[in-house]
Amino acid sequence: MIIGNRSRFAVEFEMNDPDQNVLEGLYLWINSEKFGGTEGWLSIRDVVFVMQDAMMYRGRRIDPDLFSLSGAEAFYRLHAALYEGESEWAAIANREEWARFQIAMSIGELGDYQIFLIENDLLRKGRIWIADVTSRGSDMEVKEHELSYGEFDQVLSLTCEALERLSK
Repeated sequence: MIIGNRSRFAVEFEMNDPDQNVLEGLYLWINSEKFGGTEGWLSIRDVVFVMQDAMMYRGRRIDPDLFSLSGAEAFYRLHAALYEGESEWAAIANREEWARFQIAMSIGELGDYQIFLIENDLLRKGRIWIADVTSRGSDMEVKEHELSYGEFDQVLSLTCEALERLSK
């Protein structure tokens, strides 16, 4: 089942036996590119929990300064501050709660990706950055895409509703 628009942002999941309450595949589609995989079975309850956690900062992912940076600069600044801790940005990240921009879903093969989203409520759009963190340093390719303001949370909310209906 696919929820959302694959050419913009969508969630796809595969479920062969609804009685088991497990998914056999979980993917994100961002700008027609598929991320994720079929690494074993995923509990629907765990997937819903991770998605709800990613939506926790709905409406609070706004930062005009970070939004104005180039995609690579914004991604590396956020990644260094939140994961390397020793960067010049760590204190600012802690004070300004930059963790709210992290929307990575560390479940299944999606755990291989670092994903950040910053939105601009005045422009009514968001910028999403994704990189495979299994390749480190300069080998880490950052991909940037534009979303509508609130699009990410709307798709995840609809996905959670669909999964909860299937698990009953």
